Amino acid sequence: MSVRRQEQLIGAVRARCEQDARVDAALMYGSFPKGEGDAYSDVEFYVDVADAERDDFDPEAWVDALEAPLACFVNEYGTRVAIFDDLVRGEFHFEPSSRAVQVARWEPIERPGDPERMVLLDRSGALTRALGTVERRTLGPEDVQAVYDRFLNWWLLGLQVLRRGERARAAGALDFARGFVLQLARAREGNVDHWLTPTRMFESELSREARLRYATCHADLTPGALEAAYRSALEWGLELATDVHGVDARKILAGKLHARLDEWFPEPVGDSNGSEPPKHDGGWRRHGSRKLFESPWFGLRQDDVTLPGGEEITYTIVEHPGYAMVVPLDDEGRVLLERVYRYTVQETLLECPSGGLDGEEPEVAARRELREETGWVADRLTPLGSFYGSDGISDERFHLFLATGLRDTGQVEREPTEQIELAWLPLADAARLARAGSIQDAPSALALILAASRWTEAGA
Repeated sequence: MSVRRQEQLIGAVRARCEQDARVDAALMYGSFPKGEGDAYSDVEFYVDVADAERDDFDPEAWVDALEAPLACFVNEYGTRVAIFDDLVRGEFHFEPSSRAVQVARWEPIERPGDPERMVLLDRSGALTRALGTVERRTLGPEDVQAVYDRFLNWWLLGLQVLRRGERARAAGALDFARGFVLQLARAREGNVDHWLTPTRMFESELSREARLRYATCHADLTPGALEAAYRSALEWGLELATDVHGVDARKILAGKLHARLDEWFPEPVGDSNGSEPPKHDGGWRRHGSRKLFESPWFGLRQDDVTLPGGEEITYTIVEHPGYAMVVPLDDEGRVLLERVYRYTVQETLLECPSGGLDGEEPEVAARRELREETGWVADRLTPLGSFYGSDGISDERFHLFLATGLRDTGQVEREPTEQIELAWLPLADAARLARAGSIQDAPSALALILAASRWTEAGA
């Protein structure tokens, strides 16, 4: 889409300022002076009004004379906003003429705009001279410290109201906290061109790892989801602050926050980290049980049960410790899959690396199986969810993870039954195969679809 409409408005503002003797100077800021403006950008201005004229100056009438907008109002920050036809937004700050003094004090962290594009009118030359003294400063530890402290403040406020049961308010607080943690990510990656609006050009300026971590800090109001997002945000924020030199990560405070989160929400219901929902008997009363078979991999148990309606039955259950499955994703957007022979179905299937739990946490098992089966290790595992595989006959539960930051050790430790051939595929292609039913292993298909969805949310 063309930026012609915005350029027309910029020209109209320039002409209006030149014609109005009450206006001493005018400055444009935002995307257009930086050369980043497009058809979706706002146009934003500071208009300096002579001090003697300010009492009789009517901002709304001034904008109306420019071009009658569809709406003109003052937003929550005190800025005059006009919405023009084609739904282009304009923002206007009407300031006293002494603004040039304020400009001279600017010390922007972001890349400043082109002064020739910024200055629309400067009758005295003071504004141009002031802009000539402006220099971009380097982001310092004190800037990052301030952002981290604001993050902790909003995070704690949100946790408190979440505990109270105000989930919508907690989600709003998390929005603020998430913005600050994204600034921390920009600080660690040294990309601060959009420091004040950290989501600007998020998809192209931040690393895939950061985009994925950011996605884990989002949630709807579903029980468990918001708690998991708070947990992800706190862990990422602490990690980022620790990595930036000169910043006090306030580990004692962060530790207390984490402990409070664990105390209030020890097992978020249905969260993506794999915690199981609360158990209940549903009115089924077990009054007898016996082991029919047991092996290192699974067991067979038979229960005598009375149903809620009074009928007595025998129910046979396959007991399984569960397993972990990994979607290994490299920096080029490819996933590492396995072609593995399955004796049970007499077929070679395309699967994600996986393996059974041996009494440890699912993430530990996931890391082990990835290393043993493929020879690769991951810097980061992101939970994609936990699911029952065949809940009509078994308590087996599988835990899915997205693995990023991959490194090849060159060594595998496969079992004799693991006849595996490795294969790299673009994640989008693998997910397409899964949706088409071409990947016959159901957990692998689900894992790939979830991974692709998460990666899309992260802007990869």
